Amino acid sequence: MLAEHVVQPLLVTTSAIELASETIAMIMKIDDIRNFLKFMPDANWKALRRSMKRVSTKPRGAEKPTSSEHLHTPALVPAESAAGYSSTGLSQKAIDQPSSESLLQLFPHYGSDSKFRVHIVFTTRDPGKYVAIDCEMVGVGPHGIRSILARVSIVNYHGHVLLDAYVKPLERVTDYREKITGIKPWHLTKGETLTNVINQVNSILENRIVVGHGLSNDFKVLMISISRKRIRDTSTWKPLRKLINCHATPSLKKLTLALLNVEIQTSTHNSVEDARAAMLIYRKYKAQWDSHFLSPRRKSPYKMAKEDAALSCEN
Repeated sequence: MLAEHVVQPLLVTTSAIELASETIAMIMKIDDIRNFLKFMPDANWKALRRSMKRVSTKPRGAEKPTSSEHLHTPALVPAESAAGYSSTGLSQKAIDQPSSESLLQLFPHYGSDSKFRVHIVFTTRDPGKYVAIDCEMVGVGPHGIRSILARVSIVNYHGHVLLDAYVKPLERVTDYREKITGIKPWHLTKGETLTNVINQVNSILENRIVVGHGLSNDFKVLMISISRKRIRDTSTWKPLRKLINCHATPSLKKLTLALLNVEIQTSTHNSVEDARAAMLIYRKYKAQWDSHFLSPRRKSPYKMAKEDAALSCEN
């Protein structure tokens, strides 16, 4: 009788231990799932193709890519070789190699699980060497003429969103420019402080190549300055204007349609979409664009004369 009373608590204790073990195992499984989901591709990048309207109805492969497409379109990384990449940074030498595929054919591969795909599981979520930025502004003051920052989006080389933040205004907004920006008052009331956003932007852009369209306007509202050598602005690079036979400053919508055969901004602007479009244009002409900064520039006659005068004075 006494033995029964002694054994029973032991059985209860054993059951409690088993229950605790099962609970711990379940929690560990949940943590594993959460860790896995952290590295899942961003759904926004998948939605880019759905949000863009393809203009061409020709089937893939109907036309051979031009020589420029062969030279300047970004490469796809085979899925089986992706495991060799480090999660600490992008292997630009491998990922930025030219490809024979046209840029339009790359759209379905972004974020997909097809046989050949851009490696997105670990490395492409990192900032890498190249980032694209776009800002949306709202108007303040009389008639809403003066612009302040309302939203800023930054994506990496592969289109993953590194930052997408609404900014709480410091002044009363007199024009939300809703038909263009799509921004409503409640977006900004829940926004972050301007100081916090600027600090995040500076941290991401530091020592990186910055891609965008009309970057001088973005930098003005962000109150930041970037070295000219690190800027790739699709609105000011002259070879792009020549390609589309445009003498004035082209809009991003016009460039994307002419160079990528893709229509964006079909309703309101979206800073994430615009940043990705600018990055894709840069990727298509990356080799030519970067060589412009690498090649030594000829000195102006004025500088040469000034140096000659200085040498003659020394002699």
